[in-house]
This record gives sequence, C-alpha cells and structure tokens, in this order.
Amino acid sequence: VAQSFSYYQVAGATLRGRSSTTDYAYAGSGCAYVTAGVGTGAILNTELALPDGAVIKYLRLYYYDSNAASAVQGYLTRYQPGTGSADLVSTASTATYAGGYGFTVSGEITETVNNSLYAYTLIGWPGALGSTNQVCGLRVAYYAPSIEPGAPTLNPPMVSGSTVGLSWTPGTGSAPTSYVLTAFASGGAVLATVPLTGTS
Repeated sequence: VAQSFSYYQVAGATLRGRSSTTDYAYAGSGCAYVTAGVGTGAILNTELALPDGAVIKYLRLYYYDSNAASAVQGYLTRYQPGTGSADLVSTASTATYAGGYGFTVSGEITETVNNSLYAYTLIGWPGALGSTNQVCGLRVAYYAPSIEPGAPTLNPPMVSGSTVGLSWTPGTGSAPTSYVLTAFASGGAVLATVPLTGTS
C-alpha cells in the first residue's frame, strides 16, 4: 500500500520561548515576534508530534519580514534527551528581504521518526527583536507510516439455485488495492483462484 503525503502545521502564536528570559508578543494572523532575548535566547519553539515510522521530507516556514538587515529562521531539531541534539533541516527568509509576508521551503531530507529514542521540536528564530521579524507558522511535510490492511469479514452468502453470491466487508487499516478469492474442495484442494478489485 502506497504511503500518503501528510502535513503537520503550527501557527507562530503557539510557539513559546525556549529560554526563561525570552519575551514575545502576538502580532495577529497567527504570527509572533520576540521582544526580549539575545542570541539563542530569542528562539521560539514547540514540540513536533508525528507517529513512529513517519518519514519527514520538508520544512516550510511562514514569516513576516520587513527588516532588510536580518532574517527569520525555522528549524526542525531532534533531541536525544540528556544526550545531545541535531538540527535536521532549516530554512530562512533572505536577510536582505523586507517585503513583508512570505514563506520558504527547506531542502529535502529523509528522517524516519523514532519516538522511543528521540524528541522532535519545531523552532522559529527571528533575527531581530520587534515586529519587523515575525514567525507566522511552520509546516512539516511527511509520509505517514503504512498500516497493512486487515483481513476482510465474509458476509452471509446469497444463494439462488446453483448460484452463490459472495460479498465481504473490508478490514481495518489501509484500503487494499485488490482481493483474491480462492475456492477449495471439501478435501482441501484448490478449485479456483480469482483476483477481484471490489467487495463482491
């Protein structure tokens, strides 16, 4: 079963200061900016909650930037609590850009989510204090893990003379692309095998 492309998105308004010394304010339209914080003390972050086995591909940053001397950055960071961390991917507005609202998309990565080993965090990092650099949102594009189709449930057969009509209810999990109907003789020998695409 093919994996489906999915998104996880947060507004800048949901981000919180990583440092206790970080102050921030809401600007409207989901955007937030930092009012106090130096260097990494200006980082805003929130958790990224994806299912085990999901494959992360891209990070998109939505921003407001009217400051030609600084940029807005977005990061996807992986922590191994108490051990270390790694910035998996980042993207940013252009430092000389001052055109207001915009978005930027990272390069492609392949990171398989392992929640038993790692914790994942989304980071917005305005390059300047004040409303000229705002984090408006972060969006992760990922492939959801596949869930194998469960076994179907056979419905009561419909008998009409020498004809028997069979139908079944799909099982849980991903939708199957096809079924195989196999008829057996009373002794166990296979009489026929028929590929089917529907449920009857």
